[in-house]
Amino acid sequence: METVVITRAVWTEAERTMRLCGGLGNECVVYLCGEPTVGRSVARATAVYHPAHTGSATSYEVPISELLKLNSSLFENRLSVLAQVHTHPGQAFHSGTDDRWPTIETVGFLSLVVPCFCREGLSGLAGCYLAEYLGSGQWREVSRAEMLQRLQLEQ
Repeated sequence: METVVITRAVWTEAERTMRLCGGLGNECVVYLCGEPTVGRSVARATAVYHPAHTGSATSYEVPISELLKLNSSLFENRLSVLAQVHTHPGQAFHSGTDDRWPTIETVGFLSLVVPCFCREGLSGLAGCYLAEYLGSGQWREVSRAEMLQRLQLEQ
């Protein structure tokens, strides 16, 4: 089980970006990035990447060209995506589309869904939903207690 410690600057930038993007009435996605974590149980998110994407009130799509740009940036900066974070218009849950199109298909990858286009912010992860990728297209819901343990704001 990996814990992602998120720097205050990354947390603030992710929240600000999702509120601005969601303020247009469209779903938004950001990626929390940090040093690769192979063999470690704690990762530190030190960068937020807001990909160019299309969106509607109920979905978003990141074009292949943008994923290639993301991979190039990650390689150049020696970073990896630690979690994807995206908004929903109402209640947070992991939709069938979310299940089918993860950014990373690595066992243990985390996908955080934020309700109401992040209008309420990320404080305490209120109303958020966290899913963990199990492989072979399967996800599991992470309990609230485990979510608060696995996603921690740096003090």
